[in-house]
Amino acid sequence: MLPYSTIFGTKLSKSDMADASALTLKAYSGSWDQIAQDEGTRANPPTVYKIELTAGGLYDLLAATYNDPNNLTIYDQYGNIMLVNDEKDDPAWGLTLSDVNYKVDIIQKFLAPYSGVYYIKPGYLPGSASPFYVTEVVADLKNLSVMHAPKVGAAPTTIDWMEDKLFNYTLPTNAFTDQDANTTLTYYATMRDGSELPSWMYFDGAKGTLSGIAPTNIGIGEILIYAKDNTGLVSAPAAIEIKTPSAPPITDIAGTLTTAYTNIFRKIPTAETTGLTYLIEQVTSKAMPMQNAIWTLVYAASQTTSVATLSYQFFTGKVPGGPGMDYLLSPQGPNANNLNSAYYQNFNLENRYINFAVNLGKVGEGKDAFAATYGSLSLFEATREAYKTIFGGAPTDAKVHALIDTRVDYFASYGGDGPEGIGTKAAMAGWLLAEAVKADVGMYANANDIFLYDLADGATFAVSLVGAYGVPDFVYGG
Repeated sequence: MLPYSTIFGTKLSKSDMADASALTLKAYSGSWDQIAQDEGTRANPPTVYKIELTAGGLYDLLAATYNDPNNLTIYDQYGNIMLVNDEKDDPAWGLTLSDVNYKVDIIQKFLAPYSGVYYIKPGYLPGSASPFYVTEVVADLKNLSVMHAPKVGAAPTTIDWMEDKLFNYTLPTNAFTDQDANTTLTYYATMRDGSELPSWMYFDGAKGTLSGIAPTNIGIGEILIYAKDNTGLVSAPAAIEIKTPSAPPITDIAGTLTTAYTNIFRKIPTAETTGLTYLIEQVTSKAMPMQNAIWTLVYAASQTTSVATLSYQFFTGKVPGGPGMDYLLSPQGPNANNLNSAYYQNFNLENRYINFAVNLGKVGEGKDAFAATYGSLSLFEATREAYKTIFGGAPTDAKVHALIDTRVDYFASYGGDGPEGIGTKAAMAGWLLAEAVKADVGMYANANDIFLYDLADGATFAVSLVGAYGVPDFVYGG
């Protein structure tokens, strides 16, 4: 996303930006530091201007003509609307020349967030017989002695992002610099044209981390990374070319998918594993990319592996270690009631999560931490907190009521300790986990997806899904 606010509305066209008339700020000896002005008596004055502004400068913009200008507008370098004069805020005063009153639109004290090109649309009505018009920009640059925009430092110019593999890249600490003391930089990333990054590419602005799994033959090109400081000023962008070299050809499709299946499900496939056989056939015949086959396995694990990883994440703060995963999931292990066992076949998806959550949060490893956090809360308050933890965004009161008002008895039947009991609250948390997985939304569900994909060819266990795989884009408020 861009590092400054824009307003939804019609963007300037490329032709409007290409044909814009240039305004140039020059030194001024009056009450302002600089001024740029265009005036004349043409019936058709320019409809769009472009001007170079300096980050941290305060600017007043004015448009005047006999016909009231309509919506004086400032656009950014990509043609996005940044600020519009509201007609109700037009000043009572106007310009009077030769006993004729000229109407005025004005925007005052616009703080330029970045140094570079801006576009101005004065809102003159095309074709109107206007004996006079004036477009004016004046600059107050006193801020620049105490406010300094960040600058590009040792930012990379190229990143190699291997296709079909989970990739993480963190900007070096000296990628951007800022001469102001005690400032914290936040990072933003866009495509070259200012549009959003592709859906598979995630950017954590607080950490300066890019992550994601590049599809085959994607050809991403160049992205722009900006730094923004505490005062809202923005650096020039660092242009980074994203190269997506093809992964080495997979010569053993059956072996690769069998390994992925074993790693994700924590069990050895048998001859009856028809789903795996189908995926092998599809990838071998080139009807399906390998990446899609692995994602199919990830989503198929929603009733088994994800029950363990998500429940442990919620109740203990991290997924189990390798041996713990095997104990909870492997039919070849010592746990007769593993998540792949006949016992759990009797549960639908929601009840799997609820049953597992009650065991873990009421009497299992997570009981002490869960009781400490949720024990003193009402079921209503606990639902709000659990939702915020699982989905990343806080629900409204109306949302919480919609979630639990008709389900209290349902949760209590699993919790076994009354409507406000700790078991009932654990059942509620399990149900929320199931809903997140079903909709595949929110911080937990999306971070878990990435973890399982990473697990296909080996991943680190006993990590926090949120800490290791979560990004702000995963937050869902509902």
